[in-house]
Amino acid sequence: MARPLIFLGRSLRSIPRLRVSSFLLNLARAALWAIPPVWVLGIAVALVRFSWPYFLRGWLILLLGAVVTWWGITGMERLSVFTGGVSLMILGLGLMLRALAVRRRMPPEAFGLLILLGGAALLAIGIVETSVLTIIIAGVSVVVGASMAVPLLVGRVEARPDVIDRLAYTFIGVVMLIFWSSPADIDPEVIKDLQGDFDMMFVSGIFMVAAAVWTLMYNADLLLRALTFATARSGQLRPVLVTAVAYPMSNKIRTGLTLAMFSLVIFTLMVMSVLSETFGTQFADAETVTGGWHIEARVNPKTPIEDIRRNIDEEPDLRIDDFEAIGGYTWVGLQARQLEGESQEWQETGVRAAADEFLKGSEYKFKLIAEGYGTTAEEVWKALMSDPSLAVVGGNAVSSREGSNSGDRDPWLEKPYYKDEKMSAVDVEVREPRTGAVVQLKVIGVLDRLHENSRSMIVSKCILDDAIPFPVPTTHYRFRVAGGVDAKEVARSVEASFLAHGMDAKVLEEELEREAAGAKSFFRIFIGFMALGLLVGVAGLGVVSTRAVVERRQQIGVLRAIGYRRRMIQLSFLVESSFISLLGIFIGTTLGIVLGWQAYNDIKQDEGIDTIRFAIPWIQIGVIIVTTYILSLLATFLPARQASRIYPAEALRYE
Repeated sequence: MARPLIFLGRSLRSIPRLRVSSFLLNLARAALWAIPPVWVLGIAVALVRFSWPYFLRGWLILLLGAVVTWWGITGMERLSVFTGGVSLMILGLGLMLRALAVRRRMPPEAFGLLILLGGAALLAIGIVETSVLTIIIAGVSVVVGASMAVPLLVGRVEARPDVIDRLAYTFIGVVMLIFWSSPADIDPEVIKDLQGDFDMMFVSGIFMVAAAVWTLMYNADLLLRALTFATARSGQLRPVLVTAVAYPMSNKIRTGLTLAMFSLVIFTLMVMSVLSETFGTQFADAETVTGGWHIEARVNPKTPIEDIRRNIDEEPDLRIDDFEAIGGYTWVGLQARQLEGESQEWQETGVRAAADEFLKGSEYKFKLIAEGYGTTAEEVWKALMSDPSLAVVGGNAVSSREGSNSGDRDPWLEKPYYKDEKMSAVDVEVREPRTGAVVQLKVIGVLDRLHENSRSMIVSKCILDDAIPFPVPTTHYRFRVAGGVDAKEVARSVEASFLAHGMDAKVLEEELEREAAGAKSFFRIFIGFMALGLLVGVAGLGVVSTRAVVERRQQIGVLRAIGYRRRMIQLSFLVESSFISLLGIFIGTTLGIVLGWQAYNDIKQDEGIDTIRFAIPWIQIGVIIVTTYILSLLATFLPARQASRIYPAEALRYE
């Protein structure tokens, strides 16, 4: 912290000695360190150097994780900050156990028993507090500790010092994977109100991939033993596999970083592919989304239609028998507020002032129905037709639960909550901003969030006609065509027949497909950019392979001298590249599908969209996997071919 003053003092001491170069050099250093960003950076570097040994011992990481966790709950209120803090706590706990075992010179079997006993204690706490997540993590701890301690105690495994590292790091990786892979509905109540968005995908990707690679790297010798056992009866394949796996595992840091980079790109591609396919299923049932209507039409308010049924019957190109239901409504922008709410500010909301035919023909589903107004949608619509002072609201007009909101939709009703099992009628006021006319309504139902315009309110048009002094024409119409009738042809005929009224008719199913295509296009653009990152990862494998040829030139000469043929050398490099790429593909694909499943569950539970279905685009994923593997082999082929052409004598005299 005093470094600028120290440099300045050295500069001044150089004056009596007439050391001009020392004076100028120290003066320049003092001026450089006097710059606030440089000074702060120097202090940060010094603090990291000072605290790094304590980070390695784990307790400082555990303390930092606790602070981040607390900040995520009380300060930021972000789920990504909370889960990042818990991950740091898991890392710190594992490093603390390792440091304790090393400092106390604890035998590996005792260290395994320590993890086993800690997991048992955590299991007891989870059972008492009925925390499913705690029970799962405790169970993993018990399994990890028992799997290492029991074989050591019975003498089946050699008690090497590196077993402590394997125990500690395996414990960290497995517990962190279980924590991030656990469903959201088993998390503690304290995080139910934390907000999560797309930042969770990036944070979870980093921690999940890091934990998987971490666990794999510290158990690489077990993988090598398994490959050796599997190829015990193979002649040339066994030495090729052993050599191909042993070299990347000898440098775990470089191999781990390469594998993590490769896995992270595959992971992101898998998540985006799964989400793209899953989101596309929410519009699969168009009848449910549109409330059973097939065609929507708008007319010019200056040229309204007095009686659309009579006009259709008079049109020669239209048949009234082609329509099962016809309903009209007027879309107006009003202001609303809840009478008994804490906030009495007027909020903008859309209102569909619907005619009785629209209410009778609608097949919208309800999430909540007020007590005393029936149990089915038909009873609610009949209540609205008989009492114009009643209304229903869309699912996005209310919050999901207490302490949460619906993101950018800004719900204007404070109660009920979308997650409630039942509701009571809610008194609200609606105001026309231009005339100032205020109407009191009673909300008796909350529609499913799946429906379009799910933040709006539906009322009987009678209440709007009574509140506004001037006549309000019907501007929107909905049509449900009979079975076997082409909705697209009917829409064209309706639009042509009422051209004088400025009618614009659209098939709702086509509009939903267009909307879904727009969302998929966004995901495809994102997937395309990530595919460029995948190409960079494949190129990285090629660079690593080329570098390996240069670094292992003498080793290749020795292998050739002891009997390895050209084909075996080339195959060894290809298997080495395949080992990294296939592991990366496996880790990224598996974790990507897991996170996609979690995102699907969160969206389905928070948004209440029952029609959404979890879908995996197997063809797209298969194309990504096969293309990635083929490109990785092609990137390694030239270095492998170059390595196979090295003569033993030439390689052994290389310096």
